[in-house]
Amino acid sequence: MIKPEVGLVVWYAYLWAQDRDDGHDDAGKFRPAVIVGLRGEGKARRALLLPITHTLQYDNMGVEIARQELLRLGLETHKPSFIVTREGNRAAWPLKEMQPRAYYKPDSAVFGVIHRKFVDEAVKELKANHAEKRVVVIDREKLRKDVEKDALEWRRRQRGRSL
Repeated sequence: MIKPEVGLVVWYAYLWAQDRDDGHDDAGKFRPAVIVGLRGEGKARRALLLPITHTLQYDNMGVEIARQELLRLGLETHKPSFIVTREGNRAAWPLKEMQPRAYYKPDSAVFGVIHRKFVDEAVKELKANHAEKRVVVIDREKLRKDVEKDALEWRRRQRGRSL
């Protein structure tokens, strides 16, 4: 079992805020994401993950990862990569949305632990954005429960129509 820690970079089905706002409850694809916060213990353990991407949104709010760090982690280096600091996903550990990296390393969902200076810089920027009310965090467990509740309600309405 993978031990969660701040700085751990995993292959994760990250749900972008824009996709959630468009009505999606699941990610379109997997991408690297870094754990920048952990809370709770045991079954109550929750991780805060920030996505790693080549394309910044939100007025370029993100922390660039040095090329040598990308190489060390085994991430793509053909374009710059950034830790996004304007949105994140909060999810229960172990992450249901994590899977082995088929074309990177098929037996592991982990890239490794990113150097602490990148995490510290991302957390500092995340906190500044949060203070300015410019951060969206999607709680994946709450979203999952909401979707299940909506599906149950829809089935109840359908049964009522067929009577």
